[in-house]
Amino acid sequence: MAKVFVSLSSKKDKRAFNIVRLLKEAGHEVQHSPCTDPLHPDPRWETWLGDGLAKAIAWAEYFVAIESKNMPVETFAHAEYADALTYFKEFGKPKLFMSREGDKQLPIGWEDFGTRAKLLPTSAGGAATAVIEYDRAAKDLSKKWKH
Repeated sequence: MAKVFVSLSSKKDKRAFNIVRLLKEAGHEVQHSPCTDPLHPDPRWETWLGDGLAKAIAWAEYFVAIESKNMPVETFAHAEYADALTYFKEFGKPKLFMSREGDKQLPIGWEDFGTRAKLLPTSAGGAATAVIEYDRAAKDLSKKWKH
């Protein structure tokens, strides 16, 4: 199954964690952004903007950006999107996806990512299903060309 990195902004983002859950239930390997929780600090924060993020993006076949209301002000989200886009431009992976909350304009500096990312449905079920179907179609096509 596919290796999917989900860029999310908060442990409170139910839509993002439902996407993570649905992808895992479908058998995909899923990593996500570290989350801030005062009671249970995420140890990945210590190296995230060092080599942690770079390793996560290099590992992933798919990068799924989840738009949230906090997205415009989150420094780590900017770093995740920028690194994923840079890696995609250089190596052609991870494939970029974005699940938007609405049709408002993307924050300044995110337009390039937004134009290169495959747009996913807003709902968690629709977004997860679209990634699962994309992966299935890509693998079927790959098998077809190997013969």
